[in-house]
Amino acid sequence: MRGNTNRVYTLAFLLVLAGFVYGAASLFLARYERGDVYPRYSSFRADPLGTKALYESLRATPGVRAARNVEPLDRVAGHGAFTMFVNGYTFPGAGPFVMTEMPGELADSLNTALMRGARVVISFAPLTTDYSGDSITNDEFQERMEERLKRGRETGEVEKETEQKQDGNRPEKVREESIVELPTKPDEKKDEEAGTNEDQESTKDKDDRGPAYEDLMPKPVQWEDAWGVTMEFHELARDPKANAYTPETAHRAVDAPLPETVPVRTTLSFATKSDRWRTIYAVGERPVLIERPVGEGTLVLVADAFLLSNEAMRAERHPDFLAWLVGPNRAVLFDETTLGTERQRGLASLLWQYRLQGVVAALILLAALYIWKNGQPLVPPFHDTLPTDAYAYVGKDSASGFTNLLKRGVPAPQVLRTCLAEWEKSFSHRSADLAESVRDAKAIVLREDAVPRGQRDLLKAYKDICAAFAKHRLG
Repeated sequence: MRGNTNRVYTLAFLLVLAGFVYGAASLFLARYERGDVYPRYSSFRADPLGTKALYESLRATPGVRAARNVEPLDRVAGHGAFTMFVNGYTFPGAGPFVMTEMPGELADSLNTALMRGARVVISFAPLTTDYSGDSITNDEFQERMEERLKRGRETGEVEKETEQKQDGNRPEKVREESIVELPTKPDEKKDEEAGTNEDQESTKDKDDRGPAYEDLMPKPVQWEDAWGVTMEFHELARDPKANAYTPETAHRAVDAPLPETVPVRTTLSFATKSDRWRTIYAVGERPVLIERPVGEGTLVLVADAFLLSNEAMRAERHPDFLAWLVGPNRAVLFDETTLGTERQRGLASLLWQYRLQGVVAALILLAALYIWKNGQPLVPPFHDTLPTDAYAYVGKDSASGFTNLLKRGVPAPQVLRTCLAEWEKSFSHRSADLAESVRDAKAIVLREDAVPRGQRDLLKAYKDICAAFAKHRLG
């Protein structure tokens, strides 16, 4: 009965555990299928803020090979001519100063890809904040700081000239006395020499260690220095009734097979500082989509990444515009590392790379066998036919336990001799009274040992020994 109850409990526990695992896995897979765990404008997202629709459409296009990149960008930057989408690029901070910079490592990788013939399309995440006022304030502050620094230099030069004139008007003897060193104590000289030696040693150690870690890291690159473009901002109109920003209309600025207008929902625009830039779309006089050649490749900047989103694919789709962005290349790469999705090479990836799956499977099998061996004996349990309550009586008294012990530890031919020796030890204090009985019992044991093993009668010998003890006790 108890065994059946344990089985029921075990089965119920397994069912509850299976239900929990199924529910957790369903929620986990649902989140990843929808993709809202990834950043905005990621090609893994299937909601309106993602770019999965564009990625899947390019994959389904004959002759086009579309893929995602989750490896460090420098590993794929030099693979020849391909189109790389850097969707939803977000500036590494707020404020006009930070928005003029790009991480040095990213800039180096993009330049490498452009020099090898890649077409890089960088679309920026829409901005709703107008930073133009901050930019003007910062420019004025920078001008005031430069003027103050200039005045400081001029003041320092005037003071220096005044000192030189005063020094020139002094007598020669006074000037010589003014530069005579004051006497120093011996201890102070030692301290100065020790300090000088320490400075030399620290400088030497620094030279031996090489450049600092900060010096080895790529420094931020200015957009203007790298590609001759700067960022500008303006105010975006807001509809108070709909509580949303009103999209602006960007008009085509070149003669190309592109839509006449596209919507723009961002305060960002570009100010080109190089003649190599070509404005493709502009809102009034503000370029919002520009293109220029870099090396053997082409760099395209899109101010609003909404044009590539899943929502735009459903509501405001422009296939000719998307085909122009892709360009003539047949290989298209959606970079996810700039959005923070990067594959980290850990132990599992190394095992997969060096094809050690069989070794891992063998180790798991050995661990399972070890756990099974310690949890379940290899010898099956013995089942007898006795009733359940029989164990309360059988084998519980001392005589039965002694008999079982003799059967396990004493060979049958040695039973009489062993019993007699143990009895003799127990009654050693009465050796004088039982001397004749012990002598007769030993004689019976010797007589029984002389009989061949197959003809011995241990029961008759035991009775004879008991009779010998009884005879001497009665006598």
